[in-house]
Amino acid sequence: GDALARRYEAILGPMTFRTAPDPELVAKAEELQAERYAPEWLFANDRRDEMVSLENDEAFGTGWYGAEGRGAQTFRWTRADAVVLLSSAMRTDVTVTVEAEPAAGVGRGDADARPITLLVNGVDVGSQPMRPGRQPYRWSVPAGVWLAGTNELWWHTSRAVRPADMGGTDTRTLALRVSSIVVGR
Repeated sequence: GDALARRYEAILGPMTFRTAPDPELVAKAEELQAERYAPEWLFANDRRDEMVSLENDEAFGTGWYGAEGRGAQTFRWTRADAVVLLSSAMRTDVTVTVEAEPAAGVGRGDADARPITLLVNGVDVGSQPMRPGRQPYRWSVPAGVWLAGTNELWWHTSRAVRPADMGGTDTRTLALRVSSIVVGR
């Protein structure tokens, strides 16, 4: 009874059981819990690590180009500023990991190391120097910053390049080639 009461207090308010729980009341509470969060929200299904689909255009806001490649080879290019909106079923401490590589000419060499910065809901959670090649970049985000509901993740790099200006044919302004985004708790 007490464990069941704690589970549903957030939905139904304070509860105590003097007898066995009413099955109809429990069924209604389960229904309300299921309606509260859509299954595609992060942590709605009690998973520890959530991979963001790079093919989900609705999550990718300003600064992102469309998904390229297929399956495990899918990636997206960003401009110098790129925003993702993610819905979460809970306020909790999370780790955001992005596997990415800088565009040619961005972040090359120690003397020219360019930082990649992540802001979550407007709060700067840190910068890291970009390294050549595909690398994981990881940030810890406290529960006071990561919220139940919509979270804005804003990556900033101090430099982007236009391959056409370096003899290529691509006229887009590119900063990072992102291969994965994972949010874990």
